[in-house]
Amino acid sequence: GKLQVDLWHIPLARQEGIIRDVLNGQRSDLEALNALDTVRSCIPLFGQEIVRGWKKQAEQFPDPLAKRIIVEQLPSFSIGELFLHAQRGNPTAFFGQLAQLQQKVFLVLLALNSCYFPTFKWIYQCLEGLELKPPDIADRFQKAFRCLPQEAIADTRRALEETLLLVNESYPAINTHKAHRKISYHRTALDANNLPGLIWLKRRENGRDRGTKFGR
Repeated sequence: GKLQVDLWHIPLARQEGIIRDVLNGQRSDLEALNALDTVRSCIPLFGQEIVRGWKKQAEQFPDPLAKRIIVEQLPSFSIGELFLHAQRGNPTAFFGQLAQLQQKVFLVLLALNSCYFPTFKWIYQCLEGLELKPPDIADRFQKAFRCLPQEAIADTRRALEETLLLVNESYPAINTHKAHRKISYHRTALDANNLPGLIWLKRRENGRDRGTKFGR
């Protein structure tokens, strides 16, 4: 067989700076969180003493970091767009939005389980190993791409609600009320055949009338 080897060159100071930024500064971008996951899981071929020190630091997952990640993802907890894409018969937009929602749930579940980001290519394997998670979530995520859109929407709503309950249990101080409201909101697509050729919305701005035109 063949073995693929990917070589990265990351200066020592940069790697240590990322670790410091994540642990002390709550840096939460995916690149930085993946760097910590790599440190946790890597097997060093040389420089073992250096990497051993990094691994010791990466055992930490500060509560402020977990809270920040969760709060950053909650605004995306909404299924309104799924309703619209399904009603419009747009599978490209529907499945794109579905994938994004699943990724947001995944990031929240990682934070709840004090896990760093392993990239989305390992989402199903990682979900299987998490302790705090909605029941059978890995299988449900995959099934959502094979079932009818309305079934996918219904189970996605349940998965979002179940995830919010886990957030409430672990971090009661995090306000999830807005996310709950957005999950329960059902949007209906307008029938383009019944729209006038042009819609003019009038609004006041700085004492003047401003208009926005929307073509059908």
